[in-house]
Amino acid sequence: MATNKDSKLFNLNEVISEAKELKNKKFNYKAIAFRIFLCIVSTVLSQFGVACYYGCGLGTDPISVFVDGLHGGLGLTYGQISTICYVILGVLLIIFERKYFGISTAVGIFFGGGLLDYCVALVANAFPIETISLTTKVIILLVGLVTTNFSHSGI
Repeated sequence: MATNKDSKLFNLNEVISEAKELKNKKFNYKAIAFRIFLCIVSTVLSQFGVACYYGCGLGTDPISVFVDGLHGGLGLTYGQISTICYVILGVLLIIFERKYFGISTAVGIFFGGGLLDYCVALVANAFPIETISLTTKVIILLVGLVTTNFSHSGI
């Protein structure tokens, strides 16, 4: 049976020990800068891939379908809805599994929505959906699949 101490949201002893470890740890700023750079590249590729999904009009992944539905229902842009979803999921992640909240999560929350709006506009201007053939739509979808999968491969 779980005790009251085990059911607390944050274990105070864990937080104190993590703070002591961070205080004693020397940071490698080059490594952190490189990780941030990789996170930004990964976020750009991921958002471009999702923009290709939207741009081809042939379907998207489940989260993008959810965002697309909210986009149509609320009248906000894809990026604005994505940012709202990212913030909500980020808060839940901090509350329940904060060990998984890191640099890449923060980069995705702060830059993902704006990049998605930019990439959607870029794809829509380059390939107006009304004027492109089914073959071109399939190629755009494949480009989206490749870039999204590459961005999630842990580059």
